[in-house]
Amino acid sequence: IANAVSVTGSVANAAATVIINSGQGLTFSSSAALTATNVTNNGTLAMSAGTLTMASGGTLTNNTSGTTFTGGTVSFSSTGTVDGTDSITFNNFLSISGVVNLNKAPKINGTLTINTNRGVGVNAPYYGTSSTLFYNAATTTGSPYSRTYEWIAATTNNSYAGYPNNVTIGSNSVGCVLNINNVISLQLGGTLTIGASSGSSSALQMNESASGTPYPLFVLGNVVINSTGTHYCLEI
Repeated sequence: IANAVSVTGSVANAAATVIINSGQGLTFSSSAALTATNVTNNGTLAMSAGTLTMASGGTLTNNTSGTTFTGGTVSFSSTGTVDGTDSITFNNFLSISGVVNLNKAPKINGTLTINTNRGVGVNAPYYGTSSTLFYNAATTTGSPYSRTYEWIAATTNNSYAGYPNNVTIGSNSVGCVLNINNVISLQLGGTLTIGASSGSSSALQMNESASGTPYPLFVLGNVVINSTGTHYCLEI
């Protein structure tokens, strides 16, 4: 992109690779929708609304300091990578539907949603105090989602990567069973919510796939167990 471009609707037949040149910009607003395999920002990449979908194996590369998305959704449809010399701040929604490697760790001030039974593959994001880590993977007690790099054990505040604020497990349309694999203590800074007020059942498991006694899970905010939520070995 060699000029300033504003996307306000769905882009048909978009190029697989989008490169924003230095001094130029790509802005998402209104009902913007763009799908690409590789997006490289050397200028200005701004989102206040709309959806940027990264295709399977896609890479979102940011080489501009201060890049912040204030609205809309960035969605990895399958495996992918976040890369570049400068981190991105997501004040919006980052949705993961495959293993995504965070080679350059972003900051999450909005919501990081994990939709499949694999999540962050390399490195952990940083979380702000308004953030939510949302487990929305359709999993069961016999085959739960196992915590990976999105939530790091033994972290005690949000100066550490992988220390979430709010954590939500499941929704009314997706039942999610999360095994937190707490062979070392875990902590979150805000509210833990298990299940929704109606619909699919969700649960939190403690150290289900490892031997020995689970270490503590510290919740510094509230614990909300809705009518579809269950916990195993969680002392409140």
